[in-house]
Amino acid sequence: MYEYYRTFRYWDHNYVAGYYRDTMAHMIQEYDTGTEVAINEAPQQLYLNLAWKGLKLEGDVLAWDQLSDAEQQSINDEIDNYTTNNNNEVCTEL
Repeated sequence: MYEYYRTFRYWDHNYVAGYYRDTMAHMIQEYDTGTEVAINEAPQQLYLNLAWKGLKLEGDVLAWDQLSDAEQQSINDEIDNYTTNNNNEVCTEL
């Protein structure tokens, strides 16, 4: 973590994007579906993409910059589509 702090201006988002995006996607999927995702099971691509929503907005994020333009566009399209179609959902406790 210290190396990220020394190297990157926005080290925290770089660190999370590089090491915790899968964990974030697991949590988002479990929250959204109400179903546990096993730690050895990959989260669905939708939730991996949604994990980028906040990460990519904060400065230069190396992992985001390393994606091709087509991959970035696909992720942005899926995020936009999901947020548009779920804009008025109300969160309730189960």
